[in-house]
Amino acid sequence: MFKLKPVPEDLLFLSLILGAAVLMAWPLFSNSLLDAHDSIAYYSKAVAVHQSWREGDFLARWSPHINQGYGYPNLNFYSPLFFYIAASCMFFFPLVLGFHVAIFVCLFLSGVSMYFFARELWGRQGGLLSSVAYLFAPYHALDIYMRAAVGEATAFIFFPLILLAFYRLSRGVVLRDILIGVFGVAGLFLSHPLATFIFLPWAVGYGLFLWAAAGRFEVRKLMAMGFVFGGALWVTAYFVLPSMLEQPFVHIERFLNIDYRENFLRLGHVFYAPWKFRGASAREAIVPGEVHLLAVLVLLLFWRRIVLTVKGAGRQMLFFLALFILAIFFTLPVSAPCWRIIPKLAYVQFPWRFMMLAALSLSFLSGGVICLFSPRLRKVALFLGCILFICFNLSYCRVFYLKIHETRSTEAYVRTLKSHESGGFVPKWVENGRILSPAKKVQVTRGEAQVVEEGGSPLDRRFHVTAATLATLCFYSYYFPGWEVFVNGRATEIYPSNPFGLILFKVPPGDSSVRVHFGTTPVRQWGEILSLSSVLFLALIMIFRKRVDAWLAGGAPPM
Repeated sequence: MFKLKPVPEDLLFLSLILGAAVLMAWPLFSNSLLDAHDSIAYYSKAVAVHQSWREGDFLARWSPHINQGYGYPNLNFYSPLFFYIAASCMFFFPLVLGFHVAIFVCLFLSGVSMYFFARELWGRQGGLLSSVAYLFAPYHALDIYMRAAVGEATAFIFFPLILLAFYRLSRGVVLRDILIGVFGVAGLFLSHPLATFIFLPWAVGYGLFLWAAAGRFEVRKLMAMGFVFGGALWVTAYFVLPSMLEQPFVHIERFLNIDYRENFLRLGHVFYAPWKFRGASAREAIVPGEVHLLAVLVLLLFWRRIVLTVKGAGRQMLFFLALFILAIFFTLPVSAPCWRIIPKLAYVQFPWRFMMLAALSLSFLSGGVICLFSPRLRKVALFLGCILFICFNLSYCRVFYLKIHETRSTEAYVRTLKSHESGGFVPKWVENGRILSPAKKVQVTRGEAQVVEEGGSPLDRRFHVTAATLATLCFYSYYFPGWEVFVNGRATEIYPSNPFGLILFKVPPGDSSVRVHFGTTPVRQWGEILSLSSVLFLALIMIFRKRVDAWLAGGAPPM
């Protein structure tokens, strides 16, 4: 087992990982949008978040300009982390290039996290080989260049980070490692819900496996691992609570329109599938990677030598080989009974998503090949190994481009965007979404009245209404909990039960001041309070980290 602390040598290896990430992402350094399955949809969301930030709405739960100005609960349900990164990059680069730079940032960070995890067992050189294998795993490239699945690509950062935290906690409970785990699980929650659903059971299994393998059954280690999940839920409560508890307000059932039974892989495709870009589905192109499989085959052939060379390698290899086999199992039709039995598994939609676990396990195991060589030959072996991973997989990083006409007004562009995901996050009140952009934001639908807009922001608009009779007005936005209407300073009832799910309300005869505002709900409010309190708590324990570490070690009390 390699006991390592960060030293200047790590900077050299991190620089090499940066170079490998640049090489993989080189086609993305363009202001022409990559042509992939979901590139326009995710680019659109990123631009919408960027526009919300410019308007002062950081959480961007509701994007008011999407769907011709009818709005969409953008980041109330959709994992926000990548879009936060992309929205930030768009302040420094043109919109499309900023979107691509955000993908590159996620690529690089995924290589870094794999390096720090794999070096715990294989050493720095093995960590670098695992990192390059992880970056150039075919499924990783497919996520970006064929699917533009930016959420899944972001989740690749946190898989190794969570495993790193559990590996270290199995050896000793230290505050630093608990915080690494909290950060990793929280990042996964904020990256991609289905990647979280697929990965976390195996992460729990890894933690329990390490805890049981230690043989001492220390309860405090198990409690530390449990706090990792509790702390992550606490930190991300602002997003997790609304995304779970407010699902009854959207058409979540539409996600089941994609039948998982039509997306199993054929066994032959697990080992070989010709890489196609134009007109191909993802299931026709998924492979673990020839060099990745070859590296693991070499480990199996020299199993005994690895076990004798690296302390604890036998347990680790067994776990990750089992993870690879189970991941492949869930991609094949033979696993269909499991898909029927396990609750909510049908929402994964595509069984080949489990290939992300195969990429993780094979990449980690690949670093062990370095340990078969003497220290004098390891640099040569490392160089040749990295070259093999890059040369055999670089062809997957092929890109075609779309032409996006950027205007001076991002608001005008965002208005042309439409929701996607099969309409799964469209508010439940919307039965017919085919409506045109109105000439005015507020119009009279019944009675006689004149409306003059008095300004405000897209989420907080004010109007002056002069009504001759009791009048019904329509604010042309989809209704969603959080929208409020105030007439003369008093909350008034909203009537969203109309075919288009729009905001209808009534005003009395005479002059009235009307305010239409997107606020919060109790669930969102409590989630934000919990997240803010978690930040304050983490800041406090960092201030007293030495005392906390002493307490965790069974010494002095934390305060």
